[in-house]
Amino acid sequence: MPLKRVLQWFKKFEKYLFYYEDGFFVLPYLNNTPALMVESFRSMPFVSQDPKRNILYSNNPFTKGVLHYNEVEAGLWLLVSELEFKANVRTKAVYDNVPSDYYFLAFSMFENPTAPVLEININNQKVKNNSWAIYRPGVSIDAFHLKGTKGLFFNFAFSQKWVNENFRIEGFSDEFILQKLLKNELGYLSWEGLLQDANFYALEIWKGFSEQSEQLFSKLKLKINTLAVLKRFLEKIETDQEGILGTPDELGAVSIKKIEQILLENLKNGFPGIEVLAEKINMSPSKLKSNFKRTFKMPPFQFYRNEQMKLAMKMLIDGDVQIKNVALYFGYENPSKFSNAFKKVHGMLPSQVLSNLKPSLL
Repeated sequence: MPLKRVLQWFKKFEKYLFYYEDGFFVLPYLNNTPALMVESFRSMPFVSQDPKRNILYSNNPFTKGVLHYNEVEAGLWLLVSELEFKANVRTKAVYDNVPSDYYFLAFSMFENPTAPVLEININNQKVKNNSWAIYRPGVSIDAFHLKGTKGLFFNFAFSQKWVNENFRIEGFSDEFILQKLLKNELGYLSWEGLLQDANFYALEIWKGFSEQSEQLFSKLKLKINTLAVLKRFLEKIETDQEGILGTPDELGAVSIKKIEQILLENLKNGFPGIEVLAEKINMSPSKLKSNFKRTFKMPPFQFYRNEQMKLAMKMLIDGDVQIKNVALYFGYENPSKFSNAFKKVHGMLPSQVLSNLKPSLL
C-alpha cells in the first residue's frame, strides 16, 4: 500500500523533483506517515536501499549520506540520517489527499565550516544546532540547508493512537500533552538547547544503528534509548510549561511576525494572496486578516503596498532610475498604474518627486 501511494504521488510530482528556486534545489517528499516518507525517498533517483538493515543510501549532486529507519513499536518510528549537503537544498514535506495522523519530533546536530552563522531555516524560522521542533499531523515542514552543512538529523514519529496510549501526563487535566502543546496557529513549536543531555542519547542511538547488529539486545537497546529521549522531552515540557509553551497571544504574534517577514521578502514578486499566506502559518484566512489588522492597523495587502511604495520612494531618491523601470521592478507593466498606487501612499506622483530632486531623469 505505501508503495502504490508513493508511485501515484511520484507520477504527479516527478517533474518537481530537484527543481531550482531562489538559489535552492527543492526536494519534495511524501510525509503522511514514516513508511511513506521512507518509500518516497527510496523511489527517488540516485537512492539505493538495503531492506534487510533498513537503510537508504544517497549519493548525488545534492546530498551524500545514509538514512536509518526503524519501527520501534507499533505507531512509533525512529528515522536518523547522516547527511552532507553538496548544494543548497530545500527539503519540503508534502501530503497526498489521505489525512495524516503522525506527529514528528525532530532534533538536529550539524555543522557547516563555510557558513558565517551555524543554522538552518525551517518554516521561515532560524534553527540552530542542537535544536528541537515538534509538528502536529499534516503540517508543512519546509527546511533550507546551505551547501556544506553536514550532521545527524533525528525524527521521532508517532501516531495519534500511540500518543493516546502513551503521552498522558499527570498535571495536564484531561488533555493530552501534544494537544495542549500544539494548540496554536502554526502547528509546530521549536526550542534551542532544550535538553542538555540530548547529545548523549542521540549518539547512543546512532551508535546502535552503526553497529549493524541483528541481535535482540541491540533492538531492545534502540527502543530503550528512543523512549528515553521521548521521556526526557516530556519531562522538560512538564516542568517548564510557562517558559516553553508560551501563551496563545504570544504564538499568534509569532505567526503574524512571520507574515510580515514573508511580505517584506516578496516586495518585487507580487502579493502572495491571503489564502497562500494563511496556509504558510496554518491559520484561517479570516483569522489571519483580523490578527494582522489588529497588529498593524491595516490589512495585509495595504501593508504590502505601503512597503512597496516606501521602497519605490527610496529608489527614486537614491538612484538614477526612470519611473518606468521602478514600475517594472515592482511588477507594474503600466507605469500609470504604478504612479496611481504611489500617489495613494505618498500623496504625490513619482514624477513630482523626480521633478523636485532630479529633473534630468524625467
